[in-house]
Amino acid sequence: MGARAALSHTGAVAGPYDRLRAGLAQAGVTEVRHTDQLVAVAHALASQPAAPAGSGIAILSDGGGQNTLAVDAITESGARLATLARETRDRLREVLGPAAAVANPVDVAGAADTDPGAFARALDVLAPDPAVGIVLVVGLFGGYGIRFSDRLTAPETEAARAMAARMRALGKAMVVHSMYTTHDSPPLKAFVDAGIPVIESLEAACRATIELERRSRRGRASRWNPDELPPASDLQAGPSRTASATRPPASDPAATLPPPGANTPVPPPHPAIRAAREEGRITLTEVEARALLEAAGLAFPAAEVADSGEAAARAAERFACPVAVKLLSRRITHKSDAGGVVLDVADGAAAARAFAAIVSNAHAYARAGNIPSETWSVLVTPMLPAPMGEVLVGAYRDPQLGPMLTVGSGGTRVEVLRDVTHRVLPVRPRDVKMMIGELRASPLLTGSRGHPPVSVAGIVQAAEAVARCLSTWSDVAEVEVNPLFAYGDRAVPADARVILSGS
Repeated sequence: MGARAALSHTGAVAGPYDRLRAGLAQAGVTEVRHTDQLVAVAHALASQPAAPAGSGIAILSDGGGQNTLAVDAITESGARLATLARETRDRLREVLGPAAAVANPVDVAGAADTDPGAFARALDVLAPDPAVGIVLVVGLFGGYGIRFSDRLTAPETEAARAMAARMRALGKAMVVHSMYTTHDSPPLKAFVDAGIPVIESLEAACRATIELERRSRRGRASRWNPDELPPASDLQAGPSRTASATRPPASDPAATLPPPGANTPVPPPHPAIRAAREEGRITLTEVEARALLEAAGLAFPAAEVADSGEAAARAAERFACPVAVKLLSRRITHKSDAGGVVLDVADGAAAARAFAAIVSNAHAYARAGNIPSETWSVLVTPMLPAPMGEVLVGAYRDPQLGPMLTVGSGGTRVEVLRDVTHRVLPVRPRDVKMMIGELRASPLLTGSRGHPPVSVAGIVQAAEAVARCLSTWSDVAEVEVNPLFAYGDRAVPADARVILSGS
């Protein structure tokens, strides 16, 4: 409903929200989804220094419940909590006493009820820790003189001045959440006078702190530049190789994965594109998609086209190993939905039976979907070893944002899992590595809990080829490799799909 409402406003240019968010983040824009957080986040970003590289957030509070809420908000956002050094924790225990929590979050546990200076003494120990780049103060600070006794107002105000001065001297950021922002609180005014954000809402204070940490990480990454041009292309117009899936040359870390429209030589129309245009198709067959992507530098396993059961049997016997038999159609793009894939075909006889079953399934699928019939054929290709991970790599011309690269968890469940991340092209190989790290399945790819890591370099090389395919041929509207089988030393495409523009 929100997307429809935007049609009458400038929001109509936004396009799909997940892609828009990716583009905004690349351009250094901080997105705020709640109006009550807008000023808090803007003030924090404008007033506080960037956190040192590798540092995280430390929470200093006087209440376990609010601690828990703050930790949940920060960790669920993906922001980093600081891991305090043993020396820091030991010193905090000395300063705050045995009842305090001295890991992270740090809870003064009532020590400030009679002496608000406990906050300043704790900060003196906490803030210099190299793991700490941002301190979030949470709870009742600013209200001790109001809550307990006005005799506490002066030492509380002095503690606020000392805390602000300490953070300024260290060049580190601080955000203060207080339940007493609506009161006349001299300690909170001392923070405000020192340029420290003081925020009533715990959620808004956490969001401001999270965005400070994100800015720190984003500032160390390469900023997206739409005018960045790739190196001159050396692509061939036709297929570059058709044999086994070899590993492409190593990527240049400084190179960019190019956007369409870059100032590179315009190649002649690819034969696969010409054939589709002549037949009035916008969807390439898998053979045509392979040829186009091979011309862009992505090597596929060997394969043979068979237009009969006997031809499929001969192809399987030539490969002399278990094969996959897949429907080859000019109109049916999702082969699995049509019953068009048979795996682990052991011999020629089984390949002939697979051909017959696939053709029968295709006829039934076409009739049910009012799809015109055609002369069906199949692609026979050796079975690949079971992968360590399945990845999707695709590129798409968004009508508002321009060319986009997508990396995600691959296979037949990609639309159900929706574990994908996007970037506006151009991007660098290190940006693709960051995309892999953003996936929920990332631990299974980069190595975790007994899972060895896959070849991230192989995934990056596949992404380069996909981006290059979109960049090289302006007719290409969408290109997808899914699944890309990831192994420890390489990544091998198992299927590909290319959609041309409608005109």
